[in-house]
Amino acid sequence: MDIRYSTNPRDFKRYTTEETRKEFLVEHLFQADKVQVTYSHVDRMVVFGCMPVQETVPLEKDIDVWGNFGTKFILEAS
Repeated sequence: MDIRYSTNPRDFKRYTTEETRKEFLVEHLFQADKVQVTYSHVDRMVVFGCMPVQETVPLEKDIDVWGNFGTKFILEAS
């Protein structure tokens, strides 16, 4: 799981295009038979990408749900 932290607004004003893309662009979201997850501290947003091709893929595949979200299930409110 990719975890992104908030940026300081003063620092962000000086970011290049490359730095802005690195901080905010979520790439490679859909990969065969994998769950890709990006958690952003900006607005506490979680972005999931899943592309089942050869198998059924549960949302919690390869994710420590309790360690990352503090819940038993991915879509459970804490």
